[in-house]
Amino acid sequence: MEEEVLNKLAIQVGWHSFDGILSPGGSINNLYACMIARQRSMPCAKELGLFGQQRLVMFVSEDAHYSNMRPGIILGIGLNNVVAVKVDKRGAMCVDDLRARIEEAKGKGWKPFLVIGTGSEIN
Repeated sequence: MEEEVLNKLAIQVGWHSFDGILSPGGSINNLYACMIARQRSMPCAKELGLFGQQRLVMFVSEDAHYSNMRPGIILGIGLNNVVAVKVDKRGAMCVDDLRARIEEAKGKGWKPFLVIGTGSEIN
């Protein structure tokens, strides 16, 4: 069933090659996204785990949904490695603060692997 639905969606948008899954909601999608980012950044994690590997760190807008913190726990990243990034008065992520947090993490020898931001409406 899932494959049929995905094929029909792909045809409607004109895709001939694709990969995808259906999911029940946003929280699990956030977990999937973090898992994919971790796998791309550290392919050995699937087989070896994170033990003895470079410390991964992800950056999350301080206004992001709480479900963006859970992958830090579930995927073994650790909540201390989920770094909050400031937002401006409109709720958009402050790029300067993000750059500073990334440089700080790199300076400690950590490996940035994901940024989860929020946007704001443009008026």
